[in-house]
Amino acid sequence: MKITVENWNQRYPVGTKVIYWPVAGGSEYEESETRSKAWALGDGHPVVLIKGRSGGVSLMHLKIKSD
Repeated sequence: MKITVENWNQRYPVGTKVIYWPVAGGSEYEESETRSKAWALGDGHPVVLIKGRSGGVSLMHLKIKSD
């Protein structure tokens, strides 16, 4: 299922805890949380701001952290 900006923003408020992979499919990851709502880049790719990173991070590089 492809996540859309609208789906993401409805399901995950700012402050949602996430796991972020700087390289998709890689073994190294960071725990963080969102600091913005998601938005689409000019090409339509969905991104969001997360703590500890500057600029938009692809939603494809994130997984929601379950406690």
